Amino acid sequence: MPPHAFADTEIMRAPPRWAGFAPALGRIWRKRLVALACQLGSAEGGMERQTRIRDAHEAFRTAGSRQPSLHAEAAAQVLVDLARQGWGIRVRGQRIEVRAPDSARGLAEKERIRVQELMKRDEQLTKPTVRAFIEQMERRRSYAGQEVSIMSLMRDGRDLACELGAARDKDDPVGAASAVVRPYLQFAGASDRCEHTGHRLADIWRYFRSTWANQATSTPGRTVRFLVRDAGSQYHPVMGIGALGSPVAQLRDRDEWIGWDADGFLRRLRALGAPSDTRLGHARAGDRARRNPHRRPRRGRHPVRCDASVPCARNGVGAVAGGGPAVAHPQGVGSAWRACASSEYE
Repeated sequence: MPPHAFADTEIMRAPPRWAGFAPALGRIWRKRLVALACQLGSAEGGMERQTRIRDAHEAFRTAGSRQPSLHAEAAAQVLVDLARQGWGIRVRGQRIEVRAPDSARGLAEKERIRVQELMKRDEQLTKPTVRAFIEQMERRRSYAGQEVSIMSLMRDGRDLACELGAARDKDDPVGAASAVVRPYLQFAGASDRCEHTGHRLADIWRYFRSTWANQATSTPGRTVRFLVRDAGSQYHPVMGIGALGSPVAQLRDRDEWIGWDADGFLRRLRALGAPSDTRLGHARAGDRARRNPHRRPRRGRHPVRCDASVPCARNGVGAVAGGGPAVAHPQGVGSAWRACASSEYE
C-alpha cells in the first residue's frame, strides 16, 4: 500500500484509563473530598463548567465549622485543577477516579486550549493588585481639558466597519482605506507617556496584555515593548501590542533545527571521524591541561595521547597533544608514554 494511502486514516489510540486518586485523609475530609469529586464530575462543558467548578471548590472550603487541613486543601486543589484542564472525574463507591482527556484534534483541541488559557487569565485578573490596576486604568479622569480613560484608546468596531465600507465604494478604495486606518509603531518606554490620555505607555501595554486571551507572564532577559496605534482616529487607538525579548532558554523545535540539543551535538561529534567518547575525552584533557599547566596528571577515564615526535624543553620527552604542556619523565620516552596514556589533567 502506498504511503499516501494513510493520509486520511486516523491513527487509533487506546482511550486513557481511569486511575485511582486516594490521598491520605481522615474520615471527615475524605467524605467531603468524595462529595467534591461528585460535583466536579457532573459539571458540564464550556465556561459554565468553570463557574460550577469554582462554586464546588468554595463549598468544599466553607462546609462545616472547621477549615480544611493543608492535606485536604492540597487534594482539593489537585482535583479542581484536573477538572479545569478537562480531566474526567468520577466516584465508584467511595473511590475517586480520574482520567486524562482524550486526544482531541482540530478545532476541538484548539477550543480546549483556549478555555484553559482563559481560565489562567481570569485567575490572574482576580488578584487584588491586578484588579486595582485594571480599575485604575478604566477610571475616567481629566486630561488636556477632556475626560479620558483607557477606553478612549479602543476604536469602535462598528464605526470602523462603516468607514471601511464607505471607502470600498469610492473610486480609489485603497487610498480611501489608507486614510481610514493609518497604523504606526510606538515603543513603550518605562517613562514615556501617551500624549492623548496622559497614561504611561508601559501601563497601556500592560493593560492590554493583562486582558489578552491568555495569562500574562514575565520572561527573563531584556524586553522591548511596542504599541501598534492608528493615527486615522481620535486619540490614536491601540490596534495591537508586541514585544521583542531575549530568546527562550530551552525551545525543543528550535534547538533541534539548529543542532543545539544533545542528540544533534553528538551527531556532529561523530561526524568528525572518530567515536564521540574518545574525541570528547581528548578535548576535555587538552582543555584542562591548557587551563592549568602546572597541575600534575592523574589517572582518569579518558587517555591523553603523548606525541613522542614533539621534543620536550627539558629532557626531550614528547608533549601532550592538543597544545598541552610537555610531560617530563626521568625514565625516557616509553615510561612517559605509559604515564600519559593513563592520565588526565585537571
